[in-house]
Amino acid sequence: RQDNMGLVEYYEKFQIAVKVAESCGIVFGVSELQFKFAMRELKLAGDFANLTNDEQEMVKQKAKDLYLGTAFILMSDRRRTSPLIDHLQNQHLEKLTGGG
Repeated sequence: RQDNMGLVEYYEKFQIAVKVAESCGIVFGVSELQFKFAMRELKLAGDFANLTNDEQEMVKQKAKDLYLGTAFILMSDRRRTSPLIDHLQNQHLEKLTGGG
């Protein structure tokens, strides 16, 4: 959690936590749903299994980035970031309903 840390300090600690988790074998962003979101963002159609190796690696990286970006925001100080979170939620809903 960000608590009273500044944004830069929070980001640095978040990055360290991610590296420690990955060094312990944790892999972020590897669910089927996360792959679907990533494929949509990358404008790739079809099944993940039918993508080329390069496309699969792009999807994995995008899914990880989306997952960690979401975690970073959700663990931030709501008092400081609530307008950003509200904006992102609205954008996401617009995409889901075809409005954006």
